[in-house]
Amino acid sequence: MSIYKIPWSFTENEVVYLSRTSNFYNDYINVFANQKVQLGNSDVHSFFNKYGDKLKDDNWMLIKLRVKK
Repeated sequence: MSIYKIPWSFTENEVVYLSRTSNFYNDYINVFANQKVQLGNSDVHSFFNKYGDKLKDDNWMLIKLRVKK
C-alpha cells in the first residue's frame, strides 16, 4: 500500500501519518483485491478484517509505521 501523506509525527523508531479511513479502505481494496491473505495477530490484514466496516466512514486515523533497523 502506498503512503502518500506528509508525516504527522515521528519517534526514534516510528513514523506517524494522518489519513482518512475511507482512503485507507480504498487503498487496501485496490492492492489486495482477489488475493488470498493470511491473518496474523497484528498486521494490516487482521486490522482490516476487524475494522473494515468502520473504515468505510469518513473519519481520521493515525497510522504508525515502525522502522526496522
